[in-house]
Amino acid sequence: MQDLEAVIAGSSTLENVHIKSLAHCIEVCLQCAASCTACADECLDEPELADMRRCIRMNIDCADIVSVIARLLSRRGEPELSALRAVLEAGTSIATQCASETLKHAPTYEYCRLTSEICSLCARECEEALSMLCAVPSA
Repeated sequence: MQDLEAVIAGSSTLENVHIKSLAHCIEVCLQCAASCTACADECLDEPELADMRRCIRMNIDCADIVSVIARLLSRRGEPELSALRAVLEAGTSIATQCASETLKHAPTYEYCRLTSEICSLCARECEEALSMLCAVPSA
């Protein structure tokens, strides 16, 4: 993660943004995307597929949104803050919802429990990034 911090610090155009926190959010979003993708794939192999549809959908949606967040936060040159804030709000929401949905299946499927944990962490990280960026004036 130190390499990521160095890249972000070297290209940052935003003042008052904590680089280490931003790098951590990017890392967690990438982990969440991978976990959600793997969880959805595992769900597809379950015998009661109909019971897993909502879980699969939430995982796919969460993976897509948090992947976008990681990419947008990695782009440091003059970001469109209003769009970034909107995506972070969506990420907080979808990661929270995905954590809740996967938790329903956690007693039976360990991969759902693990995904629920990383989604919860991702929601918190997106919320922190949102708070940090809201302190930065819009361009």
